[in-house]
Amino acid sequence: MAPTPVVGFPPVIAPPIAEALAMQLTMTDEEAHTLKNLLESYLPELRMEAARTDLPARELRRELRSRSELAERLIEQLESSPTES
Repeated sequence: MAPTPVVGFPPVIAPPIAEALAMQLTMTDEEAHTLKNLLESYLPELRMEAARTDLPARELRRELRSRSELAERLIEQLESSPTES
């Protein structure tokens, strides 16, 4: 059974999806640049939130760190992607 994303504030963490699922996303240079900028803007806030999370909320802290690592990987992929002319 696939996990159901839950929306809320603070965010409610859904179970991770199996890594076997993959998606390829095609975007313009402008879209890639915008996504990279959004991720770079989001990353410092995410790191601060993880650092501020109380010790009893270890699962939330772990999820925030996981999201931070994912954002970093996506930024790296966007930086290394060849741009089409």
